Amino acid sequence: MSQPPVRVGLELTALELDAAGTARAQVPPDIEAGLRKIGQIVDPGCTAKLYRPLMPVNDYNTYWPPGASAPANLNPLYPGITIARALMAPRAAAKSPL
Repeated sequence: MSQPPVRVGLELTALELDAAGTARAQVPPDIEAGLRKIGQIVDPGCTAKLYRPLMPVNDYNTYWPPGASAPANLNPLYPGITIARALMAPRAAAKSPL
């Protein structure tokens, strides 16, 4: 007795989803060693230094430095995405005394 095509399709989809869920991301060995040196504590500064080489060269702070009123670098960080600071929602802006 053969199974209906819909059931076979659903079984194959379930198998594909199960296989996709088994992929794992691995921490690079040098970062793993650095994390082991830091130990089991929360240390954002040291952790950030370990992961910095994996991040893009231009980051938000080089694009729009803290305290600046406008971007210092006019090259977009991510083409097609606009970044703005300290924007209020339209309703909040209408009620704001500023």
